[in-house]
Amino acid sequence: MVDVQGTFKVYVVKDNKVEVRDVVPGPRTGSDWVITKGLEAGEQVVVEGVQKIRDGITVVAKAAPPQDAPGIYPTPTPASDAAQARSAS
Repeated sequence: MVDVQGTFKVYVVKDNKVEVRDVVPGPRTGSDWVITKGLEAGEQVVVEGVQKIRDGITVVAKAAPPQDAPGIYPTPTPASDAAQARSAS
């Protein structure tokens, strides 16, 4: 996402907590951006559900289906939503 100042940001999941991180984008690959600074290999980045995400909330990350680029793309679920889904089953 890009904030109102034009800074590129991503949501990273670390220890089941969401953290907002400034990143530097490089070239585009299709509809995706290559990130040149701000992420480390293997970090979990939120790719879906960003409308519900806020810095510092607890989430349960789920792997999204693979896309054009290799890797695992976690989809966070707010912990309260995950608990409700389990109790409804």
